[in-house]
Amino acid sequence: MENNENKAGSNAANPKLAAGEVAHIWDSYMVESASIVVLKYFNRIVKSDDIRSLTSQTLQSLQKDIEQITKIMKDENYPLPNGFSEKDLNNEIGNLFTDEFILFYLNNMAKTDFALTSVSLTDAVRADVRGFYEGRMKNAMELNDKAVSLLLEKGLFVRCPYIYIPKEAEEVQKLAEPGFLDGLFTKQRPLLAREVSELHKNVMTNWHGSALLMGFHQVSKSEDVRDLLLRGKEIANKHMKIFSDILIENDLPVGMTWDTHVLNSQESPFSGKLIMFLLTELNKLGIMNYGLSLAVSAREDLQTTYARLIIEVQRYAEDIKQLRIKKEWMEKPPTSLDRSELAKV
Repeated sequence: MENNENKAGSNAANPKLAAGEVAHIWDSYMVESASIVVLKYFNRIVKSDDIRSLTSQTLQSLQKDIEQITKIMKDENYPLPNGFSEKDLNNEIGNLFTDEFILFYLNNMAKTDFALTSVSLTDAVRADVRGFYEGRMKNAMELNDKAVSLLLEKGLFVRCPYIYIPKEAEEVQKLAEPGFLDGLFTKQRPLLAREVSELHKNVMTNWHGSALLMGFHQVSKSEDVRDLLLRGKEIANKHMKIFSDILIENDLPVGMTWDTHVLNSQESPFSGKLIMFLLTELNKLGIMNYGLSLAVSAREDLQTTYARLIIEVQRYAEDIKQLRIKKEWMEKPPTSLDRSELAKV
């Protein structure tokens, strides 16, 4: 009998999927199957025609993506993950979030797609996998453009603070220029434009996370799930305050939408398994954002702050994984063979 390992992709013209490609394709199936469930709910409850049009278009593109992923994995004789389906959606539940929150969610989804798809694309080698992620990148660009346009049109878009325009280009004169790199124990220099942008971005992503967790905490019935959701909301609010305070200390406005956008429903539209998966993805994005912010911030006090907060989010993410495993809500990702175990047979 022919080994499955050699059935697909056995020549140079059609190589097997490399580990990185398998990992990204598997992750994409999980994320997109979860997003389809969420968007089906949003598409049912949204009242605004223009936002519903955007949720419908995004839902259709995700369903096409799932078809492509399924074909790639089946051609490779690789088992599809269970992912998420109608079983994780309660269609009888009313509105938990406002139309405005749904629009913010779509914009955040586009940003997440940019971050994850760019990594997947750079790791892809096989033509069909590259083509798939190029298509996903194009869809993310279109979703971002339409979501931002609608946010602007509705007066909801929260802009990053403005800074002054210098008269001419300048060089950092010397390492001793007060506080250019430090900021921990010396006089802090004004924030660089990129540092302002990163702080603003992290305020907004934590606001989004806090609102989402507030809604999920409100409707979840499991005590251990509720405890983790409440802890996550508290972490998001604390981090939002840390970043906001830095902006305020530098005489910069904190652009925010302080509305919660969470309604009074007390029944969950989603399964606990799906909610915990979404929370895992939120933490993953948060760590990625903080890592980038750390890398591009020159002031040492900002670097130290991001490093400290990354550790806090990592510890929280670990507790979420432990709960998902305990409740058998966590699928095992693609794994290399344990040769030492095989040798014992």
